[in-house]
Amino acid sequence: MVEHFLLACPSYVRERWKLRSKALKLSKNMCIETLLGNPDLTLPLANFIDATHQFKLIAKPDVPRRSTP
Repeated sequence: MVEHFLLACPSYVRERWKLRSKALKLSKNMCIETLLGNPDLTLPLANFIDATHQFKLIAKPDVPRRSTP
């Protein structure tokens, strides 16, 4: 599932373009090992994930806590 999201999902072709371009500039193949193991791709990978909006935290409303007796 992670591999599909990072490398193949057609829904994120546009978002993946910058990430793929950076990997190619570094003469690296787009593979899981490269994306997760190359420090030069950390920021482009983070930008890709942010652009997809797939891991945004959903703010939970404050739930009143019960006071303990």
